[in-house]
Amino acid sequence: AAVASQCRSAEERMTTKVVGAKIRQRAGRGRALMATAEHINRGTAVHYEAPLAMVPISEDAHVRGSSNLGPNGLSLETALAVRLWWLESRDCNLQACAAAQTLIDYSGPDSHLLQQLVTTAAICSLVAVAEKLWLGSAAEAAQMIFAWLSKVRVNAVAVTAVSDKDGDVSTCKVGLALYPELAASVNHDCRPNALLRFVGGMRVELIVASVSGVQLGEELTI
Repeated sequence: AAVASQCRSAEERMTTKVVGAKIRQRAGRGRALMATAEHINRGTAVHYEAPLAMVPISEDAHVRGSSNLGPNGLSLETALAVRLWWLESRDCNLQACAAAQTLIDYSGPDSHLLQQLVTTAAICSLVAVAEKLWLGSAAEAAQMIFAWLSKVRVNAVAVTAVSDKDGDVSTCKVGLALYPELAASVNHDCRPNALLRFVGGMRVELIVASVSGVQLGEELTI
């Protein structure tokens, strides 16, 4: 019952809305978010999405001098990958998990990093089996966790919050999340025309940041 409740909760949170733009194929860019409105003013939110999964920074991460430390002493990337594996293994939000599985994996030239991902996946799978969180083989769990680690490495987004201390406004990292539609459709650019804003600590909004706004047919980038 507890698992079913958490699955329903995850599905209820997974909502995506796009206003004034559509995801289209663009030559040399793959999927891209293109403006369909005649003109989108600066400050307008065109994409809203709740995360498939999100993990917060450890409460004592800043004290320990690390902004990449997640729950239970795991790195944020590992904690997020394990959370995504848990959702998939419990058949939570299968449609969203399937969509996330189409995201690109890490395939960089760093063999040391790839070996690190393999080792991390193996250790996590052995713990899952020992704690009876997984009833299948450790090898199967390791393969699934490795797949999520590879996707998190490339597609996860740092969740930030704005703080104001005596008039000194700054942003700080509060967690790591995976937004499948954002990752699949919004490309990076050296001169982006949009930025990300986080609402309620989790939901992401893509906001037009260009002073002149965005014109019909223009790609939205971050």
